[in-house]
Amino acid sequence: MTVLVLLAQVHMKQGDRPTAREILQTMLIKAKGSPSYAYRRNRHSIPQAEKLLKSLK
Repeated sequence: MTVLVLLAQVHMKQGDRPTAREILQTMLIKAKGSPSYAYRRNRHSIPQAEKLLKSLK
């Protein structure tokens, strides 16, 4: 999941904000809907993604 956050940051730096927003939204939906073991494994990247998504809106 951290890779997706990095990918969204690259898109933001390139000025492609809609793509970055879509990547982050999709990642958050999938992470929050995943089984608890997968959520725990990726929970460190969720606050990062939420913070970036807030900065895009």
